[in-house]
Amino acid sequence: MIYATFDKPQWVHEFLGILLDKKLRFIHEYLKGSKVDLVETGGGASSSTVVSPDLHREFCLPYDRKLCDAIHAIGLPVVYRACGGMLGILDSIAANACDASETLSPPGIGGDIVDPRVVMDELGGKVALVGGMDQINLLENGSAQHIRAEVFRLFEGFGLEGDISFPLAIIFSMPMGTSLWHLPRARKIVYTEPISKIRNF
Repeated sequence: MIYATFDKPQWVHEFLGILLDKKLRFIHEYLKGSKVDLVETGGGASSSTVVSPDLHREFCLPYDRKLCDAIHAIGLPVVYRACGGMLGILDSIAANACDASETLSPPGIGGDIVDPRVVMDELGGKVALVGGMDQINLLENGSAQHIRAEVFRLFEGFGLEGDISFPLAIIFSMPMGTSLWHLPRARKIVYTEPISKIRNF
């Protein structure tokens, strides 16, 4: 499909339009009134480690924006998943009208986020941010002390302008009485993770 964006760009747009129409019909016919908290869009193609920023702006952003607008029209929030790299497409994420952005993945798990300031310069205060934790090398194999230090680093880097979501397992690595609320401008922290992934620390 990436090759086709160069060889047959109009065909790609026609194909993406067909897929978009199917998704919009699903949103209006089946998703409206459903008992869900939010809808995730994006995915593997929404990654700067898969497509270039220019291709993303031309072949992803216009369709992403229409999906976000349609989901908002039925009263649901949208989280946009960049499955891998984000740095080259931060401006597109800000422009697609999503409510939250994930996964803020570091290089250790296939992403490209190292410096939170780069993300915050583009997305800070515009969307909620989800993720940032190395869930393989650190969350599964790291010590409670290292995980705890990373939670504070992520919150200080990403969470001071609003909400940030961490895997639920992280809260179990915190000693009793630990609080992140002393950090300036902290508002809310959401913990999300299947219960089966919770480790005992």
